[in-house]
Amino acid sequence: MKLIIQLFIFTSISFNGFAQITLNACQALFDDQEFIFTQTDTDATGRAVFETTPITGDQPCSGIGVCEFQIAYNDTDSRWELRADDGNGDFSGTYLIYYNTAQSTPNPPDATLGVWVENSTTDTNTPFCGGDEDSTIVTLTGDVQSETLATYNQEFAGLFKLFPNPSSGLITIESAFEISNIQVVDLSGKSVISSSKIHQNTIDVHQLQIGFYITKFEINNRRYFEKILIK
Repeated sequence: MKLIIQLFIFTSISFNGFAQITLNACQALFDDQEFIFTQTDTDATGRAVFETTPITGDQPCSGIGVCEFQIAYNDTDSRWELRADDGNGDFSGTYLIYYNTAQSTPNPPDATLGVWVENSTTDTNTPFCGGDEDSTIVTLTGDVQSETLATYNQEFAGLFKLFPNPSSGLITIESAFEISNIQVVDLSGKSVISSSKIHQNTIDVHQLQIGFYITKFEINNRRYFEKILIK
């Protein structure tokens, strides 16, 4: 299955004065068609909310019946999310398709900032869009960000170090504060190294296949995510 996400900024101005974004993704479920996003709001964190508009409940796609999408920041889980509406047209119920923990403000991160992770269904732990090799290749351009604001970088600079990265053996997370609940997940969100197998903040990754993974951990009860490359 070929998965491509493409976001492009239009030079024309939309009806409410915001830039537009187009989406083409997860074609096995959403078909090979483009969906138009417009910024509809700004949330309490100062981040933009994008939705396919108008929300009419009649944009068909074969996999989930109706395809209407939202890109917004989830402040509770500290991550950007791409969600599909469940058919009611108001995003009160959604399917989580992708998420990215990069703290970009005000717009979503592009493909070089953090990692867009394909969500897995809760009942079978199966990646929503199939989880094949192509589904992890995400291209984002347009009204997205390639870096975080300087205030964010200053706030967290020096809080922790993760090294060496890339690695094929041992990776260490070092901080002046206590680190807890470390684990490593693959790009589908599946845990590949649990916290019970990690000692003294050192992760043995020699058994992992070559590729990108995400290290998840907590410092002072706050969750952090760091992309690692196994070579």
